[in-house]
Amino acid sequence: MFAHSCATGTANDMCVRTWRYDGAVYLVVANTTRRQIKGKVDVKAAFEKITMLNGSKGCALKDQHTVSVALDGLGVAFVRLDLVR
Repeated sequence: MFAHSCATGTANDMCVRTWRYDGAVYLVVANTTRRQIKGKVDVKAAFEKITMLNGSKGCALKDQHTVSVALDGLGVAFVRLDLVR
């Protein structure tokens, strides 16, 4: 369903989990290092909207299939992705 890459380190510097619930996809991205990381999460489905949950920061919808990520050290982002209908 997804693949991730980290532009400022290795793929192991970013931990990603996804699940579907009630017509949306939820995504948790965690920086496993103490330094800032930047990267992206590529998803197979097409999304039209991203919503940051619980005060999260650091993720943005780059295009319908890519979430850009910029997290501070040990940062975590929790987002909801709404599918194109």
